[in-house]
Amino acid sequence: MSPHLLSQRTGMEHFRKSILRGRRTGPSPRSSFRFWFLLLGIILAVSGCTLKQIAVRATAEVVQDAFAAFNEEDDLILAESAAASNLKLLEGLLKSDPNHRGLLLLAARGFGGYALAFAEAGDRKRAGKLYLRGRDYGLRLLRLQGFNPPRRLAAFERAVRQLGRKDIPALFWTAYNWAGWISLNQSTPRALADLPRVAAMMERVLAVEESYFYGGAHVFFGSYLGGRPKIAGGDVVAAQRHFDRAVEISGGKFLMNWVFYARYYAVPAQNRTEYERLLRKVTDAPAGILPAETLANTVARKRARLMLEDADELF
Repeated sequence: MSPHLLSQRTGMEHFRKSILRGRRTGPSPRSSFRFWFLLLGIILAVSGCTLKQIAVRATAEVVQDAFAAFNEEDDLILAESAAASNLKLLEGLLKSDPNHRGLLLLAARGFGGYALAFAEAGDRKRAGKLYLRGRDYGLRLLRLQGFNPPRRLAAFERAVRQLGRKDIPALFWTAYNWAGWISLNQSTPRALADLPRVAAMMERVLAVEESYFYGGAHVFFGSYLGGRPKIAGGDVVAAQRHFDRAVEISGGKFLMNWVFYARYYAVPAQNRTEYERLLRKVTDAPAGILPAETLANTVARKRARLMLEDADELF
């Protein structure tokens, strides 16, 4: 027998005998467990995480995928029933990890989208509360990113002008929700007092990333300028320019832009022909024109049909 095979056999025989005698050939299970437990403790201490937070962060990507699938839904009944569950799931995850930035952004967008798509038409008071929840999640995210909103308007405007590209998503959805609440409470002094703050936030979005969310800041200013009387600073010509830019940015595929264009430009201008033309852009758009925003476009189609039916009352 070769020396190599003899060495192998001797080693195997030694291993077999050690097992039979109950002798351990490596670290004990208990010491291995202590090692991994200690390592996990070091990781948690360094990262500042709890086990619950680790579980939330592992789930967050799945939740983001679920919201992407939700935005691709074309059945409004199914979407409405799923939306409420998704939002409560988000809030549950945020209880375990209150500073999760991705979830905070999803919550800000989710509550604003739900309020616009499903709550406004049926219960404006409820919609207003949902907008405020979305706004507050956005503000929490902005604070985590270093923005602490000053109380004085001039200081607030200066602080907003310091925000950069990384802050745009949180800034936009905070302002979006805030503007939604204001639009439902225009007769209250508090809402009117808050409007300059929202305008300052949207101006910053325009300055840094005007294309964000299909030109959403342009839609805000189009609605803002078109929805106010001339004596209060309204300007339908300027409103039209903003809407045209939003349509250009979105390639005409984000259909809600056309809906706001009709409502806040054609109605104040009392141009029924333009009103109907803009809304036909929505009702005649092919299915699947923007797959990632199928739900928003489906809501836009429904609104456009209802607005066409109301034309006799508006002109």
